[in-house]
Amino acid sequence: MLQRMLSSNAANAAAPTAAAAQQPQQPNAADAPLTTAPAAALNPLQPYIPPGLILPKVPGSSSTVRSAEFAAGAYSGAQLPPERWPEVAVVGRSNVGKSSLINCLLGSSSLAKVSKHPGKTQSINHYLVNRNWYLVDCPGYGYAKVSQAKRADWHRMTQQYFMRRGTLVDILLLVDASLPPKEADLAGAEWLLQRNLPLTLVFTKIDKAKQQQAGPAGNILAFRAGLQAAGLAVPAHFATSAAKKLGAQQLLQYLAQRRAHAAQQQQKLLQHSIS
Repeated sequence: MLQRMLSSNAANAAAPTAAAAQQPQQPNAADAPLTTAPAAALNPLQPYIPPGLILPKVPGSSSTVRSAEFAAGAYSGAQLPPERWPEVAVVGRSNVGKSSLINCLLGSSSLAKVSKHPGKTQSINHYLVNRNWYLVDCPGYGYAKVSQAKRADWHRMTQQYFMRRGTLVDILLLVDASLPPKEADLAGAEWLLQRNLPLTLVFTKIDKAKQQQAGPAGNILAFRAGLQAAGLAVPAHFATSAAKKLGAQQLLQYLAQRRAHAAQQQQKLLQHSIS
């Protein structure tokens, strides 16, 4: 199903944007204010929040990163830290730019280890931010210089973490916007959406474009079309560049809203259980 999606719908979605892709890009669109806009008016380089996603307003200070530190690295579920703080997981194909984006969000140049070799992240790494929430770096999927059995172990551990973690408030699925949609990325989004897990797409490397291709804007639209062809609702998504530091502040603001929303839902459940 996903293969047919890529061959038919992705090309059609990219076609209307070919002329736009040849024009000078305006990468600062990724830093536009968060708005809820109809898909027909979509600028793919701007943050997209689905109309049905209602998030609470939060003070600007709640999105500021004042401190960040490595807290724990888990090679199994038993090694995960206690469920104390809200968690935002980051996952994506190997070399999609996970570590670079994490460092960009946390204002660090080396907190998450950046490597040109696929498969550098081999554990679920928790970074404690402001001493009140975790940003979680998960092993990448796809090609890595490890055995197939080891990749299967990473995949299984990450899936179990997503399904069982009670403090998980969002999953950031990173997608390389400099390339046309990949079947593995569409399949990952489909797996998460079908299980009603919290999902936000984060398109990376919007400052890069391959010659004779649609460019980041066209690739983002093609990815959206791939999800829609599978009968899936398009989740919130952001366009980013760690190298140019684009989109990071908007993403941090959104994550502050997601954490506040999760806290509200938890409070409602608590009140319901008492009444």
